Amino acid sequence: MILECPNCGAKFDLPPTALGATGRRVRCSACRHEWFATPPEEAFALPPPLPAEPPPQPAPRQAAPMRAAVPPAQPAPSTRGTRPGLQIPLEDRSRPSGGGRIGLAIGWFLFIVVAAIVVGGYFLRAPIVCRVPEARAVYDYVRIPLPSGIEGLTITSAPATRETRDGRALLIVEGIINNASGCTRILPQLRGAMILDNRETQNWLFDATAGRVSPGDAVPFRTEVPDPGNAQTVTITLAPAG
Repeated sequence: MILECPNCGAKFDLPPTALGATGRRVRCSACRHEWFATPPEEAFALPPPLPAEPPPQPAPRQAAPMRAAVPPAQPAPSTRGTRPGLQIPLEDRSRPSGGGRIGLAIGWFLFIVVAAIVVGGYFLRAPIVCRVPEARAVYDYVRIPLPSGIEGLTITSAPATRETRDGRALLIVEGIINNASGCTRILPQLRGAMILDNRETQNWLFDATAGRVSPGDAVPFRTEVPDPGNAQTVTITLAPAG
């Protein structure tokens, strides 16, 4: 009986009874393919009684050499993706890999850098605000206390003058704001007040001619108050923040 491999086409010469009456699984010795082979219909007939020692049958001549098909004793394990005899070592996950250690080191490094920035930003907040006055808004937002920011600022004003413009009385106050500190200062608003008999009768807020003053520099200011009344004294101060 000739049996042909459905995968590679190799042919094998088998005795008619090799597959039994119902067939069995066989494996191609050329390509290792397995399939369920059934005998031809004429092989189902029972053979005549065999002698005690049957003479060997001569192998029939074939156009191509035949290879014997060896039925497997048990299902062969799948060899897809591997080579015969190739051993694949299992990964030991009990120890952290090199990439894990590198990632952990980077995480610690970033943590230390962030902690250093936070701690340094807290203890060095005064020098930072001195160099970058806009940083004060960040510290105010997170409610970290800071100096008032007006240290070293002094106000020098000329005597107030009165004049009439378009039939209306005006009080004019001019002066300068000096910065004697070593830091650039953002100028707050100025507060003017009129005093009569040691009592404040009127007050107002106004801005200087610039929003900041450099170390050792000065910024002028000017304010005009209509209808000043009978005020005896005018005071100009830096308005508190907020």
